[in-house]
Amino acid sequence: MKVYEKCFVGLSYILKEAWTISQINDSVRSDKLKALALAKEYFAVKLGLLTIASIVDDAIRL
Repeated sequence: MKVYEKCFVGLSYILKEAWTISQINDSVRSDKLKALALAKEYFAVKLGLLTIASIVDDAIRL
């Protein structure tokens, strides 16, 4: 398993937990907003990792 694949596994767990927190009805509003901000950051990081992984794979093939 490549390093960035391990990152995806960890990030996916973080996203799952953030989404769970954001959906709890008795959560404090600020906690929900923090969880949603974390979920948003997940997608930015994932996009960055996918972009870098693609560039690295292309460079290795050269």
